[in-house]
Amino acid sequence: MAITGIMIYVVISAVVTKQLDEKLTDISVRIGQKLSDGGKVDWLKPFVEVSEVGTAPELSVFSDTLIMNKNENEQEEYRQLTVVRKINQKYYQIDVRESKLESEDLIGLLAGIILFAVLLLTGSLIIVNRRVAKSIWTPFYKNLHAIEDFSIQNNSQMLLGYTGITEFDALNNAVTKLTNQIASDFRNIKQFSEDASHEIQTPLAIISAKMESILNDQGLTEPQLETIRVVLSAVNRLSKLNKELLLLTKIENNQFMASEKINLKKILHDKLLEFQELLEIREITVDNQCAEDFEIECNPVLAELMINNLLSNAINHNIRGGSISISGGAGFLEIRNTGRSEIAHPEKLFTRFYKENPSSNSVGLGLAIVAKICEVQGWKVSYSFIKPLHGFHVSFKI
Repeated sequence: MAITGIMIYVVISAVVTKQLDEKLTDISVRIGQKLSDGGKVDWLKPFVEVSEVGTAPELSVFSDTLIMNKNENEQEEYRQLTVVRKINQKYYQIDVRESKLESEDLIGLLAGIILFAVLLLTGSLIIVNRRVAKSIWTPFYKNLHAIEDFSIQNNSQMLLGYTGITEFDALNNAVTKLTNQIASDFRNIKQFSEDASHEIQTPLAIISAKMESILNDQGLTEPQLETIRVVLSAVNRLSKLNKELLLLTKIENNQFMASEKINLKKILHDKLLEFQELLEIREITVDNQCAEDFEIECNPVLAELMINNLLSNAINHNIRGGSISISGGAGFLEIRNTGRSEIAHPEKLFTRFYKENPSSNSVGLGLAIVAKICEVQGWKVSYSFIKPLHGFHVSFKI
């Protein structure tokens, strides 16, 4: 629009200048005709000036000039035509001028009209565009909020409203089909995991019971007893692995959604009582420095599971006569324990089935479960080693 306005101004100026030139040419022709007829030309400065000159080449030149207006004491712009002609054996210089003020006023008026039209058009476009955009995008954002609020856990179908816009409705249909398929797959996988875990536990329990019964048979040789003990150990490990994998799946599927204010100090105290016998056997001392009002917002099952796994890890990987120090409060929990040596690959500690010692009886899921609990709760867990202490630090969101 700005470029068009400039072009219009240039074109109008050129047209006005051409009109002035034609007018000045017509006046000069009339003056020349009157001089040729022998008449006297009355001239009015600065509009018309006629003077007799000596021998000179004939010419006709248009130009712009400035002339002082004594009444207003300012320079005014004029369009000027200078003509030198031989009339009746004499040479005359004819200067014809026309003020450009009127043409400038015309150009200014036209420019003002154009500017007003441009502003009116722009304002109208903005208002119309906003209203149209609002009517178009309101159903889109409404459906977007419905998508953002959708959760597989609540087992409800996502309902998207009709927008009346072909592209948006096609997108809504595709998203609805996709989410329905995802929800269906999630329910199937969840059901399969629970059923498979439940069905596996039953034969494992039977095998374990039968193996323990066979161990009591007095007629078995020592090699047979050792073989049965190995099988029983493998069965127990498989049972534990199955339970922990199912638990990890439930945590990943956010099946522990309910949360409440819980006191970690109390959970730590109860868990230490459970491990008391094991601590005494291994002669491990515990220093619990947690604050009395050490409370967090969490699901009780997940909190107890995290504390259990961290303490179990600190005991299992400790040394005889070692120590465990616990500190917590104001958004953090830290458990440090003495250990045998520095961890070779600390970056793998929280991955599934990772064991620093391959011969360990651990299934390698304890710290992975801790990391997953922290992930779903929005916490952060980290490992550090300051000789001779291995430390696990959990930062709670405040």
